[in-house]
Formats: sequence, structure tokens, C-alpha cells
Amino acid sequence: MNAKDPEVIEQFIALRARGVPYAKIAAELNVSPRTLIVWSRKFADRLANQSAIENEVAHEAIRAAERARAKQLADLQDRVLLELSQRPLNDIPTDRLALLAWRLQRKSELVPDKLTFTETFTDDHVAAGDIPDPKLTWQG
Repeated sequence: MNAKDPEVIEQFIALRARGVPYAKIAAELNVSPRTLIVWSRKFADRLANQSAIENEVAHEAIRAAERARAKQLADLQDRVLLELSQRPLNDIPTDRLALLAWRLQRKSELVPDKLTFTETFTDDHVAAGDIPDPKLTWQG
């Protein structure tokens, strides 16, 4: 292939936009590294645009994978919560149930304007076994 062949230049831009090193491109296209550097300067705008497209595609793939993992975790959590909702709580000792209620209250504080307990209680309430009936509100 001729180094001035537009097809070779297009291959260079595509490879370089994907982050392929100059040495590897030079060997693959049989073009000197010096020529590649000249092309980098000459076609800097096209190279930047192609790199932006490649980065966007890569980031979207990452975001899609993150969304898939989040959905998988949410589905698993839903299944666990469904299973837990079908089990009687009266089998759980009072101290463990009080601790669970206290932890749920602390978690609810991390989600403002969503799930809130209308009656709060403290560590002292938990220690004394003075746990009010939970009353929840949902705002959303």
C-alpha cells in the first residue's frame, strides 16, 4: 500500500483513535513512525473527532454494563425482600428485631424525602427495649 493512499490514512485515524500505539500502527500499515506523526498533526481534528466517538461508544458500553449490574442487584434484592416478607417476624428475638428496626431507621435517614419514620428512637430506646411501633410515611 502507498503511504499516501487515503485508505491507509483512514486506517491510521481509526487505529489511533482507539489508542493503538504508533509503533504497532507503523508495523501494521508499513508506514514510518515519522509519517504517522506528520499525519497526527495534519489530521488532528479528524483524529480528535474519531477519538471522541470511540470514547463515547466505550463509555456507553460501561454505562450499559453498570445499569445491567444495578438491575441484577435490584432484582436479587427484590427476590430476597419477597422471601423475607413471607417469613414470620415472631421467630426473630426481640433484641435482634429492635436492632433491625434501628438499622432500618438509620438507612431511611440516608434517603431524604423518600422513606421516613414518623416516630424516632435512639440507641437508648433500643438498649431499654422501649421500641415504638414503626410508623412509616412515603413521599415521592
